[in-house]
Amino acid sequence: MNKRYGIVVSARIDSSRVPRKIAKIINGRPALTHLLMRLRKAGTPLFLAVPEEQRAEFDGFAPLVDGIFPGSKDDVLYRLYRCAVANGLDAIVRVTADKILISHDTLQSAIAQYDASGSDYFIPSGFTDGTRFEIIDTATLKAATVRYRGVEHVSYAVKAVTKHPMRFSAPNDEISNARFLIDYPEDIVALDTIFSALGNDCSVADAVRYVERNQWIKKI
Repeated sequence: MNKRYGIVVSARIDSSRVPRKIAKIINGRPALTHLLMRLRKAGTPLFLAVPEEQRAEFDGFAPLVDGIFPGSKDDVLYRLYRCAVANGLDAIVRVTADKILISHDTLQSAIAQYDASGSDYFIPSGFTDGTRFEIIDTATLKAATVRYRGVEHVSYAVKAVTKHPMRFSAPNDEISNARFLIDYPEDIVALDTIFSALGNDCSVADAVRYVERNQWIKKI
Protein backbone atom coordinates (compact mmCIF):
# COMPACT_ATOMS: atom_id res chain seq x y z
CA MET A 1 0.00 0.00 0.00
CA ASN A 2 1.19 3.51 -0.82
CA LYS A 3 -0.78 5.17 1.98
CA ARG A 4 -1.65 4.58 5.63
CA TYR A 5 -5.37 3.88 5.88
CA GLY A 6 -7.71 3.82 8.82
CA ILE A 7 -11.39 3.05 9.13
CA VAL A 8 -13.11 5.88 10.99
CA VAL A 9 -16.62 5.29 12.28
CA SER A 10 -18.47 8.49 13.16
CA ALA A 11 -20.94 7.76 15.94
CA ARG A 12 -23.10 9.61 18.44
CA ILE A 13 -25.51 8.49 21.13
CA ASP A 14 -28.44 10.80 20.48
CA SER A 15 -30.74 10.29 17.52
CA SER A 16 -34.15 11.83 16.92
CA ARG A 17 -35.90 8.92 15.18
CA VAL A 18 -34.23 6.04 17.06
CA PRO A 19 -32.84 7.25 20.40
CA ARG A 20 -29.54 5.53 21.34
CA LYS A 21 -29.77 3.43 18.19
CA ILE A 22 -26.13 2.33 18.28
CA ALA A 23 -26.88 0.57 21.58
CA LYS A 24 -30.04 -1.18 20.37
CA ILE A 25 -29.76 -4.95 20.73
CA ILE A 26 -29.91 -6.87 17.46
CA ASN A 27 -29.81 -10.65 17.88
CA GLY A 28 -27.94 -10.40 21.16
CA ARG A 29 -25.45 -7.63 20.29
CA PRO A 30 -25.53 -3.83 20.33
CA ALA A 31 -25.85 -2.46 16.81
CA LEU A 32 -22.44 -0.77 16.98
CA THR A 33 -20.79 -4.01 18.10
CA HIS A 34 -22.11 -5.70 14.96
CA LEU A 35 -20.50 -3.02 12.81
CA LEU A 36 -17.16 -2.93 14.62
CA MET A 37 -16.77 -6.71 14.63
CA ARG A 38 -17.34 -6.78 10.87
CA LEU A 39 -14.91 -3.95 10.22
CA ARG A 40 -12.17 -5.56 12.33
CA LYS A 41 -12.04 -8.39 9.79
CA ALA A 42 -10.69 -5.96 7.19
CA GLY A 43 -7.35 -5.84 9.03
CA THR A 44 -7.17 -2.03 8.81
CA PRO A 45 -6.70 0.21 11.88
CA LEU A 46 -10.14 1.02 13.26
CA PHE A 47 -11.18 4.18 15.09
CA LEU A 48 -14.31 5.69 16.58
CA ALA A 49 -14.80 9.45 16.14
CA VAL A 50 -17.34 10.57 18.72
CA PRO A 51 -18.66 13.80 20.30
CA GLU A 52 -16.36 14.91 23.10
CA GLU A 53 -19.19 15.27 25.59
CA GLN A 54 -20.33 11.68 24.87
CA ARG A 55 -16.88 10.07 25.08
CA ALA A 56 -17.62 8.04 28.23
CA GLU A 57 -20.65 6.44 26.55
CA PHE A 58 -18.30 4.59 24.19
CA ASP A 59 -15.91 3.10 26.75
CA GLY A 60 -17.55 -0.30 26.39
CA PHE A 61 -16.57 -0.42 22.71
CA ALA A 62 -12.89 0.37 23.34
CA PRO A 63 -11.72 -3.28 23.12
CA LEU A 64 -13.07 -3.48 19.57
CA VAL A 65 -11.15 -0.49 18.16
CA ASP A 66 -7.62 0.88 17.97
CA GLY A 67 -8.66 4.21 19.41
CA ILE A 68 -11.55 6.50 20.29
CA PHE A 69 -11.17 10.10 19.16
CA PRO A 70 -13.39 12.75 20.82
CA GLY A 71 -14.24 15.87 18.85
CA SER A 72 -16.94 18.33 17.86
CA LYS A 73 -20.47 16.97 18.13
CA ASP A 74 -21.96 19.07 15.35
CA ASP A 75 -18.95 19.52 13.05
CA VAL A 76 -18.57 15.91 11.92
CA LEU A 77 -16.34 16.85 8.99
CA TYR A 78 -13.78 18.49 11.28
CA ARG A 79 -14.03 15.59 13.74
CA LEU A 80 -13.11 13.16 10.97
CA TYR A 81 -10.24 15.31 9.77
CA ARG A 82 -8.78 15.73 13.26
CA CYS A 83 -9.07 11.98 13.87
CA ALA A 84 -7.14 11.32 10.64
CA VAL A 85 -4.39 13.78 11.58
CA ALA A 86 -4.13 12.56 15.18
CA ASN A 87 -3.58 8.98 14.00
CA GLY A 88 -1.23 9.77 11.10
CA LEU A 89 -3.65 8.59 8.41
CA ASP A 90 -3.15 9.48 4.75
CA ALA A 91 -6.72 8.51 3.94
CA ILE A 92 -9.76 7.31 5.85
CA VAL A 93 -12.50 4.84 5.15
CA ARG A 94 -15.50 6.77 6.40
CA VAL A 95 -18.33 4.72 7.89
CA THR A 96 -21.37 5.97 9.76
CA ALA A 97 -22.61 3.96 12.72
CA ASP A 98 -26.09 3.40 11.29
CA LYS A 99 -24.70 1.19 8.50
CA ILE A 100 -23.92 -2.06 10.28
CA LEU A 101 -23.94 -4.55 7.39
CA ILE A 102 -20.69 -3.73 5.62
CA SER A 103 -18.66 -6.35 3.77
CA HIS A 104 -15.03 -6.44 4.90
CA ASP A 105 -14.11 -8.18 1.64
CA THR A 106 -15.66 -5.39 -0.43
CA LEU A 107 -13.98 -2.80 1.78
CA GLN A 108 -10.56 -4.43 1.34
CA SER A 109 -11.04 -4.57 -2.42
CA ALA A 110 -12.04 -0.90 -2.49
CA ILE A 111 -8.93 0.14 -0.55
CA ALA A 112 -6.66 -1.81 -2.91
CA GLN A 113 -8.23 -0.26 -6.01
CA TYR A 114 -8.22 3.20 -4.47
CA ASP A 115 -4.57 2.90 -3.47
CA ALA A 116 -3.54 1.98 -7.00
CA SER A 117 -5.68 4.63 -8.66
CA GLY A 118 -4.21 7.88 -7.37
CA SER A 119 -7.72 9.07 -6.55
CA ASP A 120 -8.49 11.39 -3.66
CA TYR A 121 -12.09 10.30 -3.07
CA PHE A 122 -13.90 7.00 -3.53
CA ILE A 123 -17.60 7.40 -4.30
CA PRO A 124 -19.76 4.30 -3.70
CA SER A 125 -22.04 3.29 -6.56
CA GLY A 126 -24.96 0.86 -6.48
CA PHE A 127 -24.53 -0.11 -2.84
CA THR A 128 -27.55 -1.37 -0.90
CA ASP A 129 -28.74 1.02 1.82
CA GLY A 130 -26.79 0.25 4.97
CA THR A 131 -23.69 -1.17 3.24
CA ARG A 132 -22.05 2.01 1.91
CA PHE A 133 -18.71 3.52 2.88
CA GLU A 134 -16.39 6.17 1.42
CA ILE A 135 -12.62 6.55 1.13
CA ILE A 136 -11.33 10.11 1.50
CA ASP A 137 -7.79 11.42 1.26
CA THR A 138 -6.80 13.39 4.37
CA ALA A 139 -5.67 16.36 2.26
CA THR A 140 -9.11 16.43 0.66
CA LEU A 141 -10.72 16.32 4.11
CA LYS A 142 -8.59 19.29 5.11
CA ALA A 143 -9.64 21.26 2.03
CA ALA A 144 -13.30 20.49 2.79
CA THR A 145 -12.96 21.65 6.39
CA VAL A 146 -11.40 24.93 5.31
CA ARG A 147 -14.22 25.64 2.90
CA TYR A 148 -17.19 24.04 4.64
CA ARG A 149 -16.66 24.04 8.41
CA GLY A 150 -19.83 22.98 10.21
CA VAL A 151 -21.52 21.57 7.11
CA GLU A 152 -24.21 18.99 7.89
CA HIS A 153 -23.51 16.59 5.02
CA VAL A 154 -19.87 15.47 4.84
CA SER A 155 -20.21 13.87 1.39
CA TYR A 156 -21.47 17.07 -0.21
CA ALA A 157 -18.50 19.04 1.12
CA VAL A 158 -15.97 16.46 -0.02
CA LYS A 159 -17.51 16.20 -3.48
CA ALA A 160 -17.23 19.97 -3.85
CA VAL A 161 -13.44 19.99 -3.35
CA THR A 162 -12.30 16.62 -4.71
CA LYS A 163 -10.02 16.75 -7.75
CA HIS A 164 -9.67 13.08 -8.62
CA PRO A 165 -12.82 11.16 -7.61
CA MET A 166 -13.27 7.49 -8.37
CA ARG A 167 -16.49 5.49 -8.48
CA PHE A 168 -16.47 2.00 -7.03
CA SER A 169 -19.38 -0.33 -7.70
CA ALA A 170 -20.73 -2.86 -5.25
CA PRO A 171 -20.42 -6.54 -6.22
CA ASN A 172 -23.50 -7.74 -8.09
CA ASP A 173 -24.51 -10.16 -5.34
CA GLU A 174 -24.53 -7.32 -2.78
CA ILE A 175 -26.87 -5.05 -4.77
CA SER A 176 -30.52 -4.91 -3.76
CA ASN A 177 -33.39 -2.54 -3.04
CA ALA A 178 -33.46 -4.01 0.46
CA ARG A 179 -32.79 -1.75 3.44
CA PHE A 180 -30.06 -2.51 5.98
CA LEU A 181 -29.77 1.05 7.27
CA ILE A 182 -30.80 1.88 10.84
CA ASP A 183 -32.96 4.97 10.51
CA TYR A 184 -36.32 3.92 11.97
CA PRO A 185 -37.42 1.52 14.75
CA GLU A 186 -38.68 -0.88 12.07
CA ASP A 187 -35.13 -1.21 10.73
CA ILE A 188 -34.05 -2.71 14.05
CA VAL A 189 -36.78 -5.33 13.74
CA ALA A 190 -35.84 -6.16 10.15
CA LEU A 191 -32.13 -6.56 10.95
CA ASP A 192 -32.89 -8.65 14.02
CA THR A 193 -34.99 -10.92 11.82
CA ILE A 194 -32.17 -11.31 9.29
CA PHE A 195 -29.42 -11.95 11.84
CA SER A 196 -31.61 -14.34 13.82
CA ALA A 197 -32.15 -16.41 10.67
CA LEU A 198 -28.63 -16.25 9.19
CA GLY A 199 -26.35 -15.61 12.17
CA ASN A 200 -24.52 -12.46 13.18
CA ASP A 201 -21.62 -13.13 10.83
CA CYS A 202 -23.72 -13.54 7.69
CA SER A 203 -22.38 -11.93 4.53
CA VAL A 204 -24.05 -9.03 2.74
CA ALA A 205 -24.72 -11.35 -0.20
CA ASP A 206 -26.43 -13.87 2.12
CA ALA A 207 -28.57 -11.12 3.63
CA VAL A 208 -29.56 -9.88 0.18
CA ARG A 209 -30.57 -13.38 -0.94
CA TYR A 210 -32.53 -13.95 2.27
CA VAL A 211 -34.52 -10.74 1.86
CA GLU A 212 -35.21 -11.49 -1.79
CA ARG A 213 -36.64 -14.87 -0.77
CA ASN A 214 -38.63 -13.28 2.04
CA GLN A 215 -40.06 -10.11 0.52
CA TRP A 216 -42.27 -9.51 3.54
CA ILE A 217 -39.18 -8.25 5.42
CA LYS A 218 -39.14 -5.17 3.17
CA LYS A 219 -42.60 -4.29 4.49
CA ILE A 220 -41.63 -4.28 8.16
